[in-house]
Amino acid sequence: MIFVVSEDNVEVAQEFAKQNQLSPRIQDQILSHICLKFKTESLQQKETMNVLPKAIRSSVALYLFLPIVQNVSLFRGVSRDLLFQLVPEMEAEYYPPKEDVILQNESQTYFYIIVSGALYLLVDIDGCEQIIGKAVVRESFGEIGVLLGRPQQYAVRTTKISQILCLSRKPFLNILRDNQEDERIKMRNLVQKTLFLGRVASPLLAEIIGVYEALSWLKERFSRTRLVVETDNLLVKQALEENLVNYSYFDSLVFDCKTLIQELPFLSLSAVKKLTNQVAHCLASASVSMSGSLEWDTNPPSLITDVLIFDMNNT
Repeated sequence: MIFVVSEDNVEVAQEFAKQNQLSPRIQDQILSHICLKFKTESLQQKETMNVLPKAIRSSVALYLFLPIVQNVSLFRGVSRDLLFQLVPEMEAEYYPPKEDVILQNESQTYFYIIVSGALYLLVDIDGCEQIIGKAVVRESFGEIGVLLGRPQQYAVRTTKISQILCLSRKPFLNILRDNQEDERIKMRNLVQKTLFLGRVASPLLAEIIGVYEALSWLKERFSRTRLVVETDNLLVKQALEENLVNYSYFDSLVFDCKTLIQELPFLSLSAVKKLTNQVAHCLASASVSMSGSLEWDTNPPSLITDVLIFDMNNT
């Protein structure tokens, strides 16, 4: 098959790059986009999908992309109902090789899932780019920035032509808020993912989830008992004491925590030094790492009791 790229388009792009003194790398990206548009013109689905009725668009999207989305680790264990709401909101886009899908420190407004291709995760350290990971088919990225409402902590760049599903932040959060049980499962999956990403993990999100889980457990068992919940993250303590106007996922969890605190009249919140909370963090990591069970009945798993016994024997 022969692809013909319009000379006019190329000349316009080259003139634009020259006038604005763009770097050779950015010039290459612009030309790659022009070439990709022609190479994938017959594969583009957006134009065709837009002329179809909403019900048919949803059916097509589910047929094409549900098998991919349901195997993404972030959605492990969630209901099919949640997936049936999310998938029709996603749009498929093609990206050329060496294209920056997300820039480091960029305000993140989209969540992405890889349908085909592969991407590098990169961080800039003292002006030098370092690869810290690789994302492949059925993996997601951008969710940490979207859910926390914080700048992106690493760049994501394609290694070859990649088809990627994009989901805007607003419908993503709206659907999650309407499915609270699935929301909790998804956030547990997110914390598991961040534990393995090391430098790009979100301790702020992990901490507020830990506070939420602790408050939920206390409400069920000790609602009339005098209690103290400790956190070594001052940002979490401040967020629980202030009025928020943001709409990030972190803020929605803060709101849920405040609601639980109101239902625990004898509870107080305290900030402590990180060293004091060392055992608590070990317990939190242990509980999150148990992907096999989200709930436990009477006896906690040995992974947690071993930590408690060790702490008791060394204090």
